[in-house]
Amino acid sequence: MRPTGVVWVDGRLVPREQFLVPSGLRQGDGVFETVRTYGGVPFRLDEHLSRLLDGAEALDLTSLPTLKELRSAVESLLATSTNGPVAGEWVLRPCVYSEEEHSGSVVFLDPLFEPDPPSGGRTVATGLSTYRHPGEYLRPRGVGVPVKWLARGPLAHALREARRRGWEEALLRNGDGEVVEGTRSNLIVLDGERLLAPGPASGALPGITRSIVLGLAVEMGFFVEDHPPRVEQLKRASEAILTSTLLGVASVDEFEGQPLGTGHGPETLAGRLSQGFGELVRRETQRSTLE
Repeated sequence: MRPTGVVWVDGRLVPREQFLVPSGLRQGDGVFETVRTYGGVPFRLDEHLSRLLDGAEALDLTSLPTLKELRSAVESLLATSTNGPVAGEWVLRPCVYSEEEHSGSVVFLDPLFEPDPPSGGRTVATGLSTYRHPGEYLRPRGVGVPVKWLARGPLAHALREARRRGWEEALLRNGDGEVVEGTRSNLIVLDGERLLAPGPASGALPGITRSIVLGLAVEMGFFVEDHPPRVEQLKRASEAILTSTLLGVASVDEFEGQPLGTGHGPETLAGRLSQGFGELVRRETQRSTLE
């Protein structure tokens, strides 16, 4: 049955049949990824798209696009976007969602307005959200790894609350009061000679940037433990780091309005990891350009 009538969109009435939002997008029934470009080249694109499809399968979505089809969609979008953003980079958000009898897919392309800091690293202020970490809600039944659901209303609201308080990010606690992750980032805490890095075992999304950064840390000789820190451990940590596609490697310099850590700079763990991450990005994107 075709929809009838009109809908109100941004101050104007639009015929309902011209504004068809798929049910999966309306209900948040699907998964998404966030990919950014470096030098116009999407970083770890296949890894992001593979995680997207794995998440869609975990939600029992059918008739999924192939990795090749999604990659082609990304390449087509970038090829037709001749007017680049001020920062010269793009953010891609591929989504797969439910339809009535199959799945649908879409790829959004937006400019990255915030250029990378000249030093290659950044610092952020953060604090504890009043929202509880979603926990098992992010893990579909029978699936051992959390997925990136489209339905992220509470997390988006927690981030808005954080920004009203002057923070770039909000950290979420589990039912035991341990800090699991941010609304859009993974947490890494330097606790003595070990790194507390909540991941799948702790209920946190296993971020792609997180995986790269922890690999670099292991090469430096650090022991990594998938366990969420307590608030007290975070407050007294010599360093705390947030990682994500858009943040890269960010050092937490302020927590709950108080300075955190023993200092920030290229000689710190965050500085070294940021440098290593930047070098890896340059190698991979240059190789992709030459290919």
